[in-house]
Amino acid sequence: MPYRPRSLPQSFYETASTGPAHSRLAALPDGPAVPDFTPEPLELRAPPRVKAPPYHLGPGDMVAIIRPARVAELAGAGAQRNTFTVRDDGTISIPDAGRVQVPGRTISEAETTVSLEVVAYNSKHVAVGGLVATPVVVPLTVTPLTLGQAIAAAGGLTTRDRELGTIRIYRSGDL
Repeated sequence: MPYRPRSLPQSFYETASTGPAHSRLAALPDGPAVPDFTPEPLELRAPPRVKAPPYHLGPGDMVAIIRPARVAELAGAGAQRNTFTVRDDGTISIPDAGRVQVPGRTISEAETTVSLEVVAYNSKHVAVGGLVATPVVVPLTVTPLTLGQAIAAAGGLTTRDRELGTIRIYRSGDL
């Protein structure tokens, strides 16, 4: 038996046609309300200036102990320089002298015990992340680190709109 389409009811033709019956249809609803999300420039709230405290030695820092030239002469050698890493317990172990406590001391305070200089700063760091080219951990040294230097060490900002970017600074876990 060949296929024959069923006839459609008259109401179909009244609502689907473009003839005079079409005018009886309700109008399409208005489009959805779209709020204007044009962001306003952010307020610049610069962090308070903090006076850079003196650098305190800590675990991981490497120090060089310099034996005075006169002592080296008496020992029959030239001026000597030995490098030591501050241990987790805050000591450096000097041959023939034993352990010397240096944690939490500034460089000048530690020099009252031995003559030293810092060779590598490893105990204090700043983490820079977010929309920067390369997230990085920057060591803190005797010279204070500025925000610009920390961002530059991370390769700069990668945000599309610098006017709307936000920088958060955490010190000791506080925003």
